Amino acid sequence: SSDVCSSDLALDDITNLTASEIEVLQQLVVRRAEIERRGAELSRREAVLKAAEERIQAKIEEMKKLQAGVEQAIRRYDEQEEQRRKSLVKIYETMKPQEAAKIFEQMDLTTLVEMVERMSERKVAPVLAAMNPVRAKQVTTELSKRRKPGDTPGQPAAAAGAPAPAGG
Repeated sequence: SSDVCSSDLALDDITNLTASEIEVLQQLVVRRAEIERRGAELSRREAVLKAAEERIQAKIEEMKKLQAGVEQAIRRYDEQEEQRRKSLVKIYETMKPQEAAKIFEQMDLTTLVEMVERMSERKVAPVLAAMNPVRAKQVTTELSKRRKPGDTPGQPAAAAGAPAPAGG
C-alpha cells in the first residue's frame, strides 16, 4: 500500500542524510522547542495582561460611580448653601436698616459683600446709609469691582449669566 511506501521513503530519507544535515535538523528541533516555549510564555503574559485590563476597567467603573456620587453630593450641598444664603438675605432685607447696618459692620468684608450683592438695591440702600461711612465705602468699592455692566441687582455677579439687555 501507499502508506508503507511513504514511511519507507521517509526512513530512507533520514538514513541518507549527511552529518551536517542531521546537525541542521537537530538545531531546527531545538529552535522549534524554543519558539513553542516563547509562544507559551506570550500566551501566559497575554492572559495576565487581559486580567489586569479587566481589573483596571472594573476600577474605572467604580471610580465613575464614586465620581457621580460625589458630584451629586456637591450639587445637593450647593443647593442647600444657596437656600441658606437666600434665607439670610431675606432676613437682612426684612430687618430695620439700622439693625442690619450694625450687624453688617461686624461681618468680614467677603461675607458682607456677598450678602449686599444678593439684596435688592431698594432694600440695601437704607442699610448702607445707616452704616459707618468708611465701611459703606469699602463695601461699595468691592461691589464696583465685582459688578459688571448688565449684572442684575440683587443677584451675585457670578450668577448673572444673562447678557446685558440691548439698548441699555
